[in-house]
Amino acid sequence: MPYKTQSSDTCEAVDRLQFEHLRKKGRKARFEQALANTDESLEMMWRSLVRLRPNATPQELHVEWARVQFGEEFATKIAEFLKWKTPAHIETPFAKR
Repeated sequence: MPYKTQSSDTCEAVDRLQFEHLRKKGRKARFEQALANTDESLEMMWRSLVRLRPNATPQELHVEWARVQFGEEFATKIAEFLKWKTPAHIETPFAKR
């Protein structure tokens, strides 16, 4: 069976190198890399929302985040919850970086 890359936009040589590199890492290092990748992805998504909606309040951004990640039903629940929070008590993810 021929080798198939994990992503259609990655050539076989690069795909093989990535997996060889991952295999050389220990479990802890692979787990830490996965956490870092996840954190970076979430941060990029948040920053995109802020860029797309520059005049949105923190509440609106959180509701939109919930809508994109989890759907309309959950976003509605988040909106209801945030009605009881003052803007000063709503933490903006990644703002301190």
